[in-house]
Amino acid sequence: MNKVLNERGVALLEVVVSIAIIGTAVIGLVGALGVGLRASTNVERQQTALTLVSSQIEYSLADSNLSSADCPTVKMPDGYSLTCQVSNSEIEVTVMSEDKELLTGTLLRGTP
Repeated sequence: MNKVLNERGVALLEVVVSIAIIGTAVIGLVGALGVGLRASTNVERQQTALTLVSSQIEYSLADSNLSSADCPTVKMPDGYSLTCQVSNSEIEVTVMSEDKELLTGTLLRGTP
């Protein structure tokens, strides 16, 4: 009878240790998911900025009488803003999101 009681104590200890190990693993996985989600969001924002800069430069090149005062801008998704500066030698486009500069693209203009 004494042997049965001792085995129950060992089984309980094994369960407690198993729960502790599984809990530690789950906490690590949840932390990794958070890091992955933030990285994915940053990549998405950078890709959107790249697309906007590219589209704006192409759109600006189509206008032969382009100036900074009337630089036409492409449609912006919510949360993004764009500035376009034009000189005789270049077009510079900057995309911002949440008051942070995400990407600046510059195209040197030549005479055809």
